[in-house]
Amino acid sequence: MVILRITTWWFFLEVCLAQLIYATIRALIASLQEAAKAGKYVAAICAAPIVLERAGLLEGRKFTCFPGVEDQIASGEHQTDLVVVDGNIVTSRGAGTALAFAYALVDLLGGDGQQLAHTMVYDRLFQ
Repeated sequence: MVILRITTWWFFLEVCLAQLIYATIRALIASLQEAAKAGKYVAAICAAPIVLERAGLLEGRKFTCFPGVEDQIASGEHQTDLVVVDGNIVTSRGAGTALAFAYALVDLLGGDGQQLAHTMVYDRLFQ
């Protein structure tokens, strides 16, 4: 009887968590769609472009992602660049490209990504 109560409680908890996760994902997708529709930048790195695709934001767009993840993305045109900017959609490949991604975002938001890269000695890494 005690085991039954514990497993029933665990099942109830799993169902509640699944509903919460599903609601959160729906809210995230709605927020991404709203931001994109308003012309705001929507950025994703590593495997996160999967979420952009689920939101319908990669249709007819160029994007990049972590190698192999493109197999899970049916729409859009995959590129192998470190960072891809297509309109207001910005994507990057992964943790190793995070600084290039950040500098591109700085540029898009009105800053000087190249100057920041120089200040941080990033531009000298590839000489």
